[in-house]
Amino acid sequence: MKNVRKAILIAVVALFSIEVYAQQQEVLTFTRIERSPRAAALAGAGAASVGSAAYASFTNSAIIPFYDGKGDFAAGWEYWAPALGAANAMSAAGAYNFGPVGVSLGGVYQMEQPYGDGFKPSEFQVNLGVGVKVLPWLGFGLNARYAQETIFQGYSNKGFGMDVMALFAPVKGLTVVAGAANIGTKVQDSAGNGFPQPMSILAAAAYNLEIGTRNFLEFMLDENYYLASGTNAVSFGMEYSFDHIAFARIGYRIASNNAAYPSHLSFGLGAQFKGFRIDVSYLTLSEVIGNTVAIGLGYRF
Repeated sequence: MKNVRKAILIAVVALFSIEVYAQQQEVLTFTRIERSPRAAALAGAGAASVGSAAYASFTNSAIIPFYDGKGDFAAGWEYWAPALGAANAMSAAGAYNFGPVGVSLGGVYQMEQPYGDGFKPSEFQVNLGVGVKVLPWLGFGLNARYAQETIFQGYSNKGFGMDVMALFAPVKGLTVVAGAANIGTKVQDSAGNGFPQPMSILAAAAYNLEIGTRNFLEFMLDENYYLASGTNAVSFGMEYSFDHIAFARIGYRIASNNAAYPSHLSFGLGAQFKGFRIDVSYLTLSEVIGNTVAIGLGYRF
């Protein structure tokens, strides 16, 4: 009986895999979830922002040599998509700026709600990144990652991906980024079917505006075009900072109907004192990922 149930499960998974493959549906889409509470509060905007570098290995390590500090480290907890069953994710990340070169490292482990038999699906990801400033206004970044998702008992997807980015800083306060995110080969399942990763072409910009000596505004715009699914997502974000001590953030994401992560509104707050900081974010106006909450602690110097 146990073997029969296992055979049925394998058959169902195989049929599902064939259908998904035919639709060019990506796998390992969890790698595109914003793990930084700051970026989550900006609805995913901020790939060109040099205001924070801890989570650079998840998005864009080209920013690290342009970051105004030396080190930036963080850890976070995320209560992801309650409407889908509420996953819990723990992340840790950090970056260090040596001057013309910066390095970054990060990882996340996400646990889904258990099935009826007690099995818990899970996702795991680890990243390593490097950024290089070749000119005062030009830099490049490279991230490499390994990701794995265990969907059913004995059934998982795993693969390697890369981010390749170029950063331009043509005038004071403005940074522009262009590149490709999550470049990787197709992920092979146990039946030998190949599925594309969520690779995208990215264009992003960030602009810092100083209002007097203690008030700062940063405007951010990111666009991702996902090659396999043909979907598009644009994120708008704005961060207000009072004397780099208190922060308020808001963002909105506009995504295609069949995009991996839908349109939504986001909010967030942050506070920083003597290098220590706390950040929180909240997602809403989405039936799929609404009520997602993220909290992070960090230290920069």
